[in-house]
Amino acid sequence: MERKKILKKKNKTAKSIKKPLIVGAISVFVIILVLIFIYAGIFLPWKDVYLKVGDNKITYDEMNYQVYLAAKTLNSPLPNIQSNDPKSLAAARNVLQLAYINAISDAVLYNKAKNDGLSISDNEVDSYISNLTESVSSGFNNKELALEDFLNTIGVKKSSLKNVIYKKLLADREVDLLTSHITVSENEIRDFYNEFLSAYVKNENEKEKYFKENYNKIKEDCLKNKKDQYVATTLRRNLINEEINNITVDNPYKRLMRFWYGTFLGTDIPEMYKNVSVQDLLT
Repeated sequence: MERKKILKKKNKTAKSIKKPLIVGAISVFVIILVLIFIYAGIFLPWKDVYLKVGDNKITYDEMNYQVYLAAKTLNSPLPNIQSNDPKSLAAARNVLQLAYINAISDAVLYNKAKNDGLSISDNEVDSYISNLTESVSSGFNNKELALEDFLNTIGVKKSSLKNVIYKKLLADREVDLLTSHITVSENEIRDFYNEFLSAYVKNENEKEKYFKENYNKIKEDCLKNKKDQYVATTLRRNLINEEINNITVDNPYKRLMRFWYGTFLGTDIPEMYKNVSVQDLLT
C-alpha cells in the first residue's frame, strides 16, 4: 500500500516537472520562430541593399559595378582602402566618390525612366553582357570562366548581373532623353577636331582631307563628348541635389548589424554597416 502511494507521488512529481519543461520548450520554440519571422520579414530584405533612392534599392552588386566603371573611367585600379600608400588612398577616394555620384544619380535616372515609360529589351541586356564577356576574356579559352573570375574580382554575383545591367542601361536611356536638346556648332566641331587631332590623323598634311571625308564621324564624337561633359559636370549633381531628401544610406539590416557588433559583441563595427550620410559619400 505504502509502495503504491510512493509510486503515485513520484509520478505526480515527474508530471509536475515535465509540464513546465514542455511549456518552456514550446515557449522557446515560439520565440525563436517569431524572431526568425521578424528577421526574414524586416531585416533580411535589406541585407544586400547599400542605399535607397525613393523606392529604388541599390544593391551592393550595383554599387560594386559602379566602382568598376569609375575605376575604368579614371584609369585607376580598383580601390584598396587598406593601403598605406597615400597615392593609392587618394586614387581610391577619387574612384569611390565618382562611383557614389554615378550610382546615386543613376538611381534617380532609373526612377525617371520608369516614370517616362522607357524600357530596355532582353536583347540589349544580353548584347551588353556579351560585349563585356568579350572584353574581359581576351586571352582566355573559356570565356564564361573568365567572366566569372572578373565578376568575383569586382564583387558582383553572376546571378545579379542581368538586373545590374538592365538598371544601368535604363538609366543611360534616360540620359539620352535628357541630353537630346544638346547640339554642336561648326566651330565646336572644328575646335574638337583640332584638340584631338592626333586621335584621327598622324600626318598633318592629311588634316583637311580627313576632316571633309569623316565629318559625320567627327561631329558624332564631338556631340558625344559635349553630352558626356554635361552629364558628368552638371546633370548628375543636379539630379542628386533635387532628390537629396529621398536618398537613404542607412537601413534596418545595417542597424541590426551595428547592434550585433557594437552592442552585443562589443567589437568594432565593420565599415559597410556604419551609419553615414549622403554628404559623407559625396565629399
